[in-house]
Amino acid sequence: MNKQLFIDLRDRLRTSNEIKHVALFNSQYTHEKEEKVFQFPATFVEFSRMDYRSESYGVEKVDIEITIHVCFRQLVEDLSFMDIIQNVSYLLHKWGGTYFSPLQRVSEEQDSDHDNVFVWKLVFKTTATDENSVNTKALTLINTPRTLEVLKDLDIDNNIIRTGDGQ
Repeated sequence: MNKQLFIDLRDRLRTSNEIKHVALFNSQYTHEKEEKVFQFPATFVEFSRMDYRSESYGVEKVDIEITIHVCFRQLVEDLSFMDIIQNVSYLLHKWGGTYFSPLQRVSEEQDSDHDNVFVWKLVFKTTATDENSVNTKALTLINTPRTLEVLKDLDIDNNIIRTGDGQ
């Protein structure tokens, strides 16, 4: 489920013409000198927190907090980056899938402690259903015969019994 959620988020972010790079977060902008080269503006998806709870038949619900790191290389102050942040928020807020609820933006944070890289963090929450945790081979279907006891005598007033739609 985590892999598919990342793929869905990555594909959604790639629909923006402004975003040049999307990847799973691994402190890339902190270790920019050691990282493979990537283009800016870039977004990195971080699964900040995942809280699981069990449902019936082994299915799990997952409350997920996702942080989207939107990164810009900026040598001079240029406020156009705020338009890109707004567009990323627009792409993701209230967007959902078949196995996860629509994303809800819960916070934003500026992270500017990097050399020539400006980072804006967007935090979203969603709830997903993880059916991958179900071991269908271990499930046992209970096929117990049921007995129906009729406590009244049948009272048939019409001796013609019809089947079908009655025409």
